[in-house]
Parts: sequence; structure tokens; C-alpha cells
Amino acid sequence: AANSAGVIVEKSRVHDWTQAAGSTDLRGIWLASGATNATVRKNTINGIYNRANNWWVYAIESAVGAGSNLQCSNNMIYALESRAAGSSSNYVRGVYSSSSAASGEQYYYNSIYLYGVDSSTLSSTRSVGFEFTSTAPTNLTMKNNIVHNATQHVGESGIHAYAVYFPVATWPGTAVSNHNDWYAP
Repeated sequence: AANSAGVIVEKSRVHDWTQAAGSTDLRGIWLASGATNATVRKNTINGIYNRANNWWVYAIESAVGAGSNLQCSNNMIYALESRAAGSSSNYVRGVYSSSSAASGEQYYYNSIYLYGVDSSTLSSTRSVGFEFTSTAPTNLTMKNNIVHNATQHVGESGIHAYAVYFPVATWPGTAVSNHNDWYAP
């Protein structure tokens, strides 16, 4: 959805999608510029697989930016993979806030379960329950979410499976996190 202020994406199911070749990032739900005040709730996104190295999988992406005011709640996300072997990065993101100017985003009662094996040899490869591009998102709220990330990364040593990922080492000061269950063994 782009340029659709107030859009509601509700009770949808995005599933069973495999990209074996080509140059395409896969997105279950994508909110682009102008999709302010959107509501994304009660959706199930599962079974999305990208088998081409350097192309990625996102269940829900908000690229709206300033004034986003996204309300994202009660979504079930599982069985996402971007796992092709190669020297480029693979990314799996359950929920991805991809604007450096994100503001007013609220995430409540979402459940994310990531698993599988990634064989990329690039150190930036990762799987993430929630990822935020902004180093200081404004008015970010995350409450009562569950993330279990059991993805195995066999092509590169180090930690590549995260529950929550910010591009800075500390939790942003304007973000609120309460009663979440983050698990990335």
C-alpha cells in the first residue's frame, strides 16, 4: 500500500510462496510512502521462501517514515527463509521498519517464529524478528510481542539470529518495550 492514509490490512493470509531465481525481495505486507496511520492486524504470514542469494524475505515492512503511526498487532508470522548459499547477504525480517525517520509505530501482541538454515558466507547476513533501520525512532512502542528465532547460520561464524535488531548498540531512548518475550538461542 502506498499513498493510502488510514489503510487497514486485516485478517489476510499470505502463504506458500517460493522464489527460486530472479532478483526479487519478497514482502508479505508492504507499507510504502504515504501509507500513514495504517493498521495491520490479525494477519497470518507464513511459508515464504527465497532461494536466490542476495534477495530477502520480509513478512511486514513499514517504509513510511515520519508520521507513520503504524498500528501493527495480533499478527502471526512463521516459516520465512532466505537461505541460498553464496557470498552475498541473506536477510529474513519478521517485521521491518525500513525508514530512518520512523515515528509513532506501535507493535502489540505479534507472534514471530523463525527457523531454518542459512548458508550465506557474508557476515552481514541475519534473521530478525523485529528490525529497525532508524537509530532513534520517535515514539516507538513494543508490548506483549513474542519472538522465537531459532535460525541456524552455517555459512558464516558469529551471531546472526536476533529477536530485535537496531543499528546501534543501545536501546533507543524514545522507545518503549514492555512485557515482550524475546528468544534467540
